[in-house]
Amino acid sequence: MKLVVITPLAADLDSRSYRHAASFARMGHETVLIEGRRSSSLPGPPRFQVISAGPMREVTTRLPPPMPPAPPPPAPARERSLWHPLELVPLPIRMLPVTLRVRARRLRQSAQVLGAELRANLRLLRVLPPADLYWFMGYSPSFAVRVASRLRRTPFVYDACDSYFEVYEGVPPEEYPLNARVMEHLEAGAVRRAAAFVTACDGYQVLLRERHGREPMVLRNKHDQRLDEPADSDVRSVLGLGADEFLCVQIGHVKTGTATEETLRALLELGPGYHFAFLGQQQGSVPHLVKSLGLGDRAHLLAPVTFTRLADFLRSADASAILQRGLDRNYEYQEPLRLYHAVAARLPILYAPLPGVERVIAEHGLGVAVDPDSPDSIATGMRALADWPCNARIRANMDCAAAELSWEREETLLANLISSLGPKRTGPGRGPLTGRTRLR
Repeated sequence: MKLVVITPLAADLDSRSYRHAASFARMGHETVLIEGRRSSSLPGPPRFQVISAGPMREVTTRLPPPMPPAPPPPAPARERSLWHPLELVPLPIRMLPVTLRVRARRLRQSAQVLGAELRANLRLLRVLPPADLYWFMGYSPSFAVRVASRLRRTPFVYDACDSYFEVYEGVPPEEYPLNARVMEHLEAGAVRRAAAFVTACDGYQVLLRERHGREPMVLRNKHDQRLDEPADSDVRSVLGLGADEFLCVQIGHVKTGTATEETLRALLELGPGYHFAFLGQQQGSVPHLVKSLGLGDRAHLLAPVTFTRLADFLRSADASAILQRGLDRNYEYQEPLRLYHAVAARLPILYAPLPGVERVIAEHGLGVAVDPDSPDSIATGMRALADWPCNARIRANMDCAAAELSWEREETLLANLISSLGPKRTGPGRGPLTGRTRLR
């Protein structure tokens, strides 16, 4: 069977789609991964065909030495949208009342987002090959996939790895962005018409069932150690830290609601032997905070590492931090990738006790819960993890839980799902999907 996996991201940034494609290839299916942005370098040896539907992503995933944040790139030349109401009908916006001015600005922003999404979907349609099954992540590619699915009579699977629209709960109708309304409508249509519907954790399963009236299957973002490669170095060597210095790492870019300032202030309360590293592409206000608090020698910024080398790179650290506040239900119920990356690297976890994260960590005894709004609590948690008996006990728990928290178990569920959607002969003739087979 030919399977096409579609991600709006670059393949080297979307470990979930890459992991699914690798599993499909391992099962013996002809597999194609289509990325929305061209990867700077694909991880690992080629296991399946990769097609890029967009321009090159302007970041690197190779690991440089510790570095200050790069200056912002020059603004690209302004690209005109395929359709843009406020460009087609010029208005003297400055002369409008404030409320109309705000609405006009929101309409303009929504039009820009929708124009970009439309262009991305048209690029995807140009490269989307015929297949027996399409599998796509996120609502962004849904227009192109549904068009191709209808024209080629090919079923698709919708993978909602987030409950994307919880951020708009309670937003008054007049403030609800037009682009969010359109995308929510596209997701609802994808859920209705999908041959199968999957998501990333139990909490999202509940939220998406409430929103769409259809219960998704859960495929967690667990780490697949079979894709791992040796890293060129390790985090402790790159930072030049001794074995007696405590190092806690935050994996991934700094999201809105992360207790960044509280974490850095906790470092001020700890001795000079405590270090914290931010490993990721988007660091937000971290450089400014590090400089203003005078923590340049103990708070470190590192470029992202390819996910296939991440576990090996992180093993020399002492702990990992997941200090995300529950800004909305999507954040509250998530089981983030950084959780399973920490498990793969056997790093005890310093975490804010949100329901999704706590369910996994508390069940297996993988870390220490702290109050993300309290520097004192974060400092106390770091001291606890720096205590070797506590650290060793948590690492032993991770060794025991490793089999349950690895991708091999999820791959069995994935194989069963694909088998249930597999080709079915339609008598001596040939089915309409590929000229030979018809899907159930």
